[in-house]
Amino acid sequence: MRHSVTRAILVPLDGSDLSERAIEAARRLAGAMSASIVLTRVVHASPPEEHTRQAAAVEAAEKYLNDIAAGLRAQGEAAICEACAGDPAERIVEQAGLWRAEIIVMATHGRGGVGRLIHGSVADSVVRRSSVPILLVPARAEHHARLDGDSVVVAVDGSPFAEHALAHAAEMAREMVASLVITRAVFWDPAPLHGLAPSLTTIDEMRDDAQQYVDNLAAEVQRAGVDARGVVVVGPTTHVILDEAESANAAVIVLATHGRGGLGRFAMGSIATEIVTHARRPVLLIHPLHAGEGATVVEQSSQHARAPSPAT
Repeated sequence: MRHSVTRAILVPLDGSDLSERAIEAARRLAGAMSASIVLTRVVHASPPEEHTRQAAAVEAAEKYLNDIAAGLRAQGEAAICEACAGDPAERIVEQAGLWRAEIIVMATHGRGGVGRLIHGSVADSVVRRSSVPILLVPARAEHHARLDGDSVVVAVDGSPFAEHALAHAAEMAREMVASLVITRAVFWDPAPLHGLAPSLTTIDEMRDDAQQYVDNLAAEVQRAGVDARGVVVVGPTTHVILDEAESANAAVIVLATHGRGGLGRFAMGSIATEIVTHARRPVLLIHPLHAGEGATVVEQSSQHARAPSPAT
C-alpha cells in the first residue's frame, strides 16, 4: 500500500523524552518544506501465542503517537501517526518508503554518540538499509535541535560522495533561507607510513588548490540562487568541521555516507563518525543511493572542479 502525502518527514519515536528531541527539528523542516510529519513507533513482534499482548502494545503505541500528533496539530502542523509491530529497522525503512519520506529524523543519546543511539543498533541499521537522508539530533544539541542556526555547513573532501551531499545541503539551505558554507579541511597525517611532513610551501599550495575547489563549488550553487561560500582551514578535519559549524552558527552539518557498513563507513572514513559523536548541531547523513537525486541545485558538472585530495 502506498500512502498519499505530498511531502513527508518520518520521525521514529520510542516513548522516551530523548527520542522526542527529534520533533522540534522535524517541525522546523516541515515548515521549510511544507511537509507533513509522520510519527511512527515500532513495537517488537510477539510470537503467535502472544498476539493479544502485541495488539495491546500496538494500541498503546498508537495512543502515545496520537497524543503527540494532537499537540503538533494544535500548533498548526500536519501530523500523521503509524504504529506497527516487527523488526524496528525494517519497519522504519518500510514506513519511509510507504510515505515517500524525504528525510528521517532521529535523536541520539548524549553519551557515546553513534554507539548510543536512542534506538540502539536500530539507527545504524536504518542508515545501512535506507536510501532516505537521515537527520541525527544529538542530546547535547539543546536549543540547536530546533535547527535555528544561520547556515548549513556541508563537508567536502574531493570525493563524488561528498559532492552529491552538497546538492542536498544546497536544497536544504534554499528551503530554510540559510547560507551554505562549503567546508574543506587541509590536513597532513604525520603517521610514519605517510613519510615526511610537507613543507610550508607545499601546505600553502594544498590550501590554494582546496580554496579554488570550494570556490568553484560555491559558484555552482550561487548560480542556482543559493547564497554560498567556500571555507578552507588547515587542521584536523573533525575539528575544522565542528569549529566551522559553531563559527557559522550552523543549523545543520551535512555529510555523505558510503552506505556499506553503516555509520562506520563515511566518505571521510572515521572522521564523520567522530563528527556525529561530538557535534552539538544536528547532522544530516546522505546515503549514496539517494545522493544523485539532489542534482536540482548543483549539477554534476561540478565534478570537473574537483581538486586533488590531500591526506585526511
